[in-house]
Amino acid sequence: MINIKELKNIKNIYAIDIGREYSYIVDVRQFMSSKNCEVKKIKTSELIDFLKSHKGKIAIFYEQSGIYSLKLDILNSNSIIKYTINGKEFRGLRLASNKKKNDLNDVKIIAKAVSDLLLYNENEYLTKFHKPLPYECKRLRRLLKFYEQLIRQTQKIKNKINNYYWLLLGKNKKIDYISKSTKEKILKILELEDEINGIYGDEIKFLLEIYDYYFNKANEIKIEIEEIIKNHPDYQKLKRIFEGKLLIAHLIATYWDINRFNSVKQFRALFKFHFVKILRSGKTQKIEKTIKVKNIKRYFYLLLLHTKNPTIKKLWNYYKKIRKLSRAKAFTKFSYVLVSMLYKYLKEGEFKLPEGIEKAF
Repeated sequence: MINIKELKNIKNIYAIDIGREYSYIVDVRQFMSSKNCEVKKIKTSELIDFLKSHKGKIAIFYEQSGIYSLKLDILNSNSIIKYTINGKEFRGLRLASNKKKNDLNDVKIIAKAVSDLLLYNENEYLTKFHKPLPYECKRLRRLLKFYEQLIRQTQKIKNKINNYYWLLLGKNKKIDYISKSTKEKILKILELEDEINGIYGDEIKFLLEIYDYYFNKANEIKIEIEEIIKNHPDYQKLKRIFEGKLLIAHLIATYWDINRFNSVKQFRALFKFHFVKILRSGKTQKIEKTIKVKNIKRYFYLLLLHTKNPTIKKLWNYYKKIRKLSRAKAFTKFSYVLVSMLYKYLKEGEFKLPEGIEKAF
């Protein structure tokens, strides 16, 4: 949370937009006194030296996106206070300004948001900013994204290998080609490598090489993901209630620090529960909740299949058996309540069902 009292006592406050070659800087104090203040343009390579050249404390506000902001993300200095603008809020401010997207306009939009924060000091302005997420969080998100891409590519190759395996060996009724694992199929195809001289020979050998590369690379990334989450303070808590390190990794990458959120409503917003209006006959309409985070959604499905946690099982049974909802509706409501329970668990340390659901059993 932003310390307004501390911020108002700081003389030098800057809004910064970072680019690959050049960065744009606006002095917020000057911007508040004159809306036509000068925008300073410096080389990005000289930005850190410029900030460190100031005597006393300074505050900087910037958009944390892409690789360009990494210079400021990893900057550690007791005299530099860093805040980032919420990406969703920033897009809204840009649309409201009715200006084209470029570095010069973006830095002015950030400066306007900071000046409103200092002038009005209201909650609606406070929610626009937060402390920068650490490098480990951004690293974890990139690793998870890359890992999911590798898994998708590996699955495509698996499907092709299955097709070739059936084509070469499956017609033999003595061979059970369905129950064999991908590795067993690869070994069997490699045994016949000398005999593969037909039209598919080179393609099969190439697929086997690519599969081996993707498989090993995915395992390397998975090991690095596990090392990051094991050092996270919430890992042991999450491990008590959730099975699967990848689900825990996705959860940690999504919220990272539970203290960033002041309410369960803010926490749920991370998981993108959308309220969709479904028009019915006449003027009547129905509103339903849907979850949009694909990876979290997929791992929640897997959680239902493999969980041993009795509280999670009771939550699912409430919507599926007691309320007798369809599987899709039950899953959406289950996910919505589970995220709320997770927030309270991380804040208070107790993982339990809401009172209304508990009384139904």
